[in-house]
Amino acid sequence: EEELAKFFAARVDKEKSVPDLSIQVKEKINEEVDKVIGNNVVGSLEEKHEYIPYLVRVSNREKIHIDQERFNIGKSEITNNYAINNERVSRNHCSIVRRNGHFYIKDNGSTNSTFVNSINIGEMAVELLNNTTIHIANEEFVFLLI
Repeated sequence: EEELAKFFAARVDKEKSVPDLSIQVKEKINEEVDKVIGNNVVGSLEEKHEYIPYLVRVSNREKIHIDQERFNIGKSEITNNYAINNERVSRNHCSIVRRNGHFYIKDNGSTNSTFVNSINIGEMAVELLNNTTIHIANEEFVFLLI
């Protein structure tokens, strides 16, 4: 038992001294891929550029830049980043949140719901992908990453 304890103690000490190689490995792989096919790598381990998120309001083709980590949408011009003048839209209807390069939409307890690709999201936070259709009450939007 004593030898087993020493073995595990030595192993733990050795693991602590070994640097985390996952970041170095990702960087090395990306460097090698870049050498072969250039900087326009699709689907590499890390994205080479940031996409700019937009909502497009279908009724008037208005393009709305989502420029905050938490982007609030609703009827109130005071509490929202984007206000919709529509009686079916709640005062603080929903929010789009950016986390780790991904975008999520969450209904804020609205009266007339938020729908993603025709599905009522209820209380769930749902990830938004490029070309996702969103209905905020009876207003239709398309989420775009440009």
